Amino acid sequence: EGFARRLVTALGDDRVSPHAHADPDRWHSSSPPQIVILDASDFPQDVTPASVARWAGDLPHSTALVLWAPELPYGKNFRREIDGSTRKWLTIDPTEGIAPLLDLIRSRRRSMA
Repeated sequence: EGFARRLVTALGDDRVSPHAHADPDRWHSSSPPQIVILDASDFPQDVTPASVARWAGDLPHSTALVLWAPELPYGKNFRREIDGSTRKWLTIDPTEGIAPLLDLIRSRRRSMA
């Protein structure tokens, strides 16, 4: 949820409406998300990389998939899980800052307008 709060702070609640869910049962909604961000620096212990990969595999290809902090242990495990997958994930190292992610969000908003 901290990551979601940072996005709202950076972009404003009139531009983004992030939903942070640690419970896989809450990941499904009536409309697919435009962007999914898997924060490998802050994740629930009982959510396995395999469960996230399966869920993301069912999303439309128009949904952008982002792995934040791929160099951390959970991120490495997740990358092994999706290795060879047809779904492509954008990886962002936190040392790059949040700017690349904000650019992705802004570009998605422009393309949807």
